[in-house]
Amino acid sequence: MTQTEQETRAPAPGAGRRRVAERAAAVVAALAAATAVAAPSASPATADGSVTVRVVRAVDESGTYTPALEPGLAGVTVTLTGEDGGVRTGVTAADGTVTLSPAKATASGKYRVEVVNPKPGVLYPAFASREGLAGAPDKLSSNEEFVDLSAGKQATVTTGLWNPSDYCQKNAPLATACQPASLDPASGRTLLTFPYESRGVNKDVTDVSTNGDTGNVFGIAWNREDRRLFSSAQAKRATVYGPGGPGAIYVTDPATKTTKLFTTVPNAGSTAHAGNAQDDAFVAPVGKESLGGLKLSEDGRDLYVVNLNNRKLYRYDATVATVEKPKAVYTIPTPDCPSADDWRPFGLGMQDGVGYVGGVCSGQSTQKIGDLRAIVLPFDPATGTFDAAVLNQPLDHRGTPAGCGGYFWYPWQDTVPTTNGQVCSLNPEPELGEIGFETDGSMLLSFRDRYADQAAAAPPEGPLPNGFVYVLASADLNKACKSGDSFVMDVNLGCGITTKGKGFFDLNRPAPVGHLYASFAGMALSKVENSIATSGYDVSNNIITAGTMFTLRSGGIDPGFGNELSDGRSRFGKGAAMADLEVLCDKAPLQIGNRVWYDPERSGLQLPQQKPVAGATVNLYDGDGKKVGTAKTTARGEYYFDDSNVTGGLKPKTAYTIRLDNPADYAKGGPLYHWVPTKDNVGSNRAIDSDGTVPKGGKYVERALTTGGPGQNDHTFDFGFMQQQGELRLVKNDQDGKALPGAVFQLWRETNATDGLQTDGDKPDTKVGDPCTTGDDGTCRTVTDKGTYYWQEITPPKGYQTPEQPVLGPVVLDDDHLDDGVSTTAVNKLLPPPPSTPAPTPTQTPSAPSGGLAYTGMDDTTLTYALVGGAILVTAGAGLLIAVRKRRAH
Repeated sequence: MTQTEQETRAPAPGAGRRRVAERAAAVVAALAAATAVAAPSASPATADGSVTVRVVRAVDESGTYTPALEPGLAGVTVTLTGEDGGVRTGVTAADGTVTLSPAKATASGKYRVEVVNPKPGVLYPAFASREGLAGAPDKLSSNEEFVDLSAGKQATVTTGLWNPSDYCQKNAPLATACQPASLDPASGRTLLTFPYESRGVNKDVTDVSTNGDTGNVFGIAWNREDRRLFSSAQAKRATVYGPGGPGAIYVTDPATKTTKLFTTVPNAGSTAHAGNAQDDAFVAPVGKESLGGLKLSEDGRDLYVVNLNNRKLYRYDATVATVEKPKAVYTIPTPDCPSADDWRPFGLGMQDGVGYVGGVCSGQSTQKIGDLRAIVLPFDPATGTFDAAVLNQPLDHRGTPAGCGGYFWYPWQDTVPTTNGQVCSLNPEPELGEIGFETDGSMLLSFRDRYADQAAAAPPEGPLPNGFVYVLASADLNKACKSGDSFVMDVNLGCGITTKGKGFFDLNRPAPVGHLYASFAGMALSKVENSIATSGYDVSNNIITAGTMFTLRSGGIDPGFGNELSDGRSRFGKGAAMADLEVLCDKAPLQIGNRVWYDPERSGLQLPQQKPVAGATVNLYDGDGKKVGTAKTTARGEYYFDDSNVTGGLKPKTAYTIRLDNPADYAKGGPLYHWVPTKDNVGSNRAIDSDGTVPKGGKYVERALTTGGPGQNDHTFDFGFMQQQGELRLVKNDQDGKALPGAVFQLWRETNATDGLQTDGDKPDTKVGDPCTTGDDGTCRTVTDKGTYYWQEITPPKGYQTPEQPVLGPVVLDDDHLDDGVSTTAVNKLLPPPPSTPAPTPTQTPSAPSGGLAYTGMDDTTLTYALVGGAILVTAGAGLLIAVRKRRAH
């Protein structure tokens, strides 16, 4: 066994003292360089700067901030924490930004930024960029970030939150349905899809169901979890119900183009269609029988539908193939309309864990335009409990007509209106058909014209019958913006509009001069696109056609206009001939990970002044132990796993293990050389603790986990590392090598940058733990950090002399000796027997210099050296023997 020996002794006066002092100073300097991670920077010469934090509502997995699509989130709490624990708190403004200055300047000028999620379980951290803060302001950081504000520096952090249900891939399929007229063949198309960005005439269309499969439907909902498309029956004149009747909900697999009955909503109405193009008796049931809006919960587990006949909300299990009965039925509250029968709920919306039912006070009982109102009621999807209306707006903004035939809103009626003996081509009656939400929280209201659904159908071909009138749908797409606790529609001076009756969106078709309100419900919005899809007519500037209209989210006309879907002339002309729309979005992708850092303070918490671990390897293993992903920590110590670096993609609700198990990282020269896992799960804040542990029998730190649902990103899988400690051993022997128990020693750490040990005064060195008593093997053991130390003997073993110089050191614990530790051997001499002759005249004790216990008091001439058994023994005074041994690993 090879041993490296190092003499450790108290410095002597004169040249010897100077040599030891110089050597100790060099060791301390080298050690300080080796432990630079733990050293705080000097106090700032100037005041610390400030940080501007922008919190956005993200919609995709790019990790890049797109201002046009991702608005700032207002009302989000952000904290700035210094190394002293001082916290400054702020709240984001309307643009999602807040600027914070430190509560108190700190020595390092380093601070931790944390975003407090306002809706845990609904909102989750957005995808973070690997560049993080280095890519600001365009690249997104995680919701926890570290900034340097020393000496007046300014920092900008952009971070995001997202709702996974907002996610959609670019150019996703868009589903809608053509509404077949009576006598149309059973093979005619109903449900169809096309890419969101397709524009033209039947551009890129795929038919997925037929008239025989579904009959006439309006409501459409997409379950991204199992990729099934739901559709629901609608009462519309001159059409036919499908095989499930007025309460039918169908389910279609777009991949196989197969459709079956999912369920039948009970008590949905009893009026039968005549089966001909006129269907004269089917005017009153429109909007009052069959089904209205159809919507899935954000997690895809529940399907909601409005029964227009009994005005109740039905909830079904959306995870099963088919279902017989609803999970629950909720009575929709009746608002303060002139008559309870005037309340006509229809549309549905879902946003951030809240459901919405929209309807109108129809004005039918009074026939007064002033009694027309749009109302939106929020409800808890889990309980069906309704709250007070968040929107209650008059619909008199189009003015008061003298008779039918204009672009006004009219009270509901159950007969076909005429003027001068002619059927009115315009008599718009509002139905609130669909509710959506922009990423900035504003509400989108897609109205349908009930009168357009009360119109007869033209014959399939040939001239129109005498007296036949094409009804012109005149519905609307409106925006409503928050004002206090409620929403105000654009036409009522909401959303920054300053002219009463002016809407936010340009719905004029054929453009540029055509029908003012050519859009009608349904509606769909992919939040990664720049346009909103609605049903409409003349959508591609071809008259008497039907299809999907696109309107820019900024309010203007989409340059591509739309996708015309009618096969030539629509049998409903410019009336309502299209159903709702739904974007067939994929499940949101997933991201996990975040940070590896050095924790010299051993707190188990990510403190602002601490440094990141750069270049460490992080591996991801699946439940079978197979490595499926590898990441390297960035310069900021961050790592992430997602579809981009996980074989087969990162899967939701799946067991994985994150492990830092690259041997090279722990070898000399590696980022984790002589660093070990810090304390785990300290405190209640998962964002700043350390999550890794070394399993029993294991070698490397790891974290076993199960991922959340789609898009439920988790950036709290952090790993802290504290410095490896080494063992200091004090071995007490007698002059014959016999172990001496009972000696008491105090260990001191060199901390005041003054040579030797100082135990008192203004700046003493630092005690390490309590005094240690040698055991039966004559040894004291202490595990401690790298550094320079001194052993001070407080009490000798019983029967042995007190050493004249009780201080041993400096003892240096450095990288080369952490694994094996450092041993210091001290030798005591037995007390002499009682004298039988008069005691000799005592020798005068040399005086010691001031300043504590830094020196032995011995002159150079009193020191002799001898080599005994491979150890250096220092013989001083009355036989005090001191030796220090450092073992080096092979």
